[in-house]
Amino acid sequence: MPISQMTDEVVIHADVRDYLGHSAATTRLRDVYKQR
Repeated sequence: MPISQMTDEVVIHADVRDYLGHSAATTRLRDVYKQR
């Protein structure tokens, strides 16, 4: 796995942790993935 891909994975996981704290986690999560 390329280093850049590993970094992207870490960033995505960090976003997921942040968004799971919100009540609208699923909606916000969909928005995050749309932006990437």
